[in-house]
Amino acid sequence: MVRTGRLRELRHANVFRRRTVAFRERRRPLIHPLIVRITHWINAGAIIIMIMSGLEIHNAYPILPFMVPRAITLGGWLGGATQWHFAAMWC
Repeated sequence: MVRTGRLRELRHANVFRRRTVAFRERRRPLIHPLIVRITHWINAGAIIIMIMSGLEIHNAYPILPFMVPRAITLGGWLGGATQWHFAAMWC
């Protein structure tokens, strides 16, 4: 005959074991493979570079009605901005 305290211990151990197994089996499925995540962030960086160089290209034309602050542009002048723009385009 099993003592009451020992029976409680066995029940507790069994419940704990079931929770641990359930937790291990409950892993989230991999939604996006590693290559998709890497290429996503490469493209995100390329888009940021294209936006910044595009703003510098915008500043190079005197006909346009407003100037974008130099702090958020890339390239320094029209030639540099187009080089950055084309380099980011090929990423």
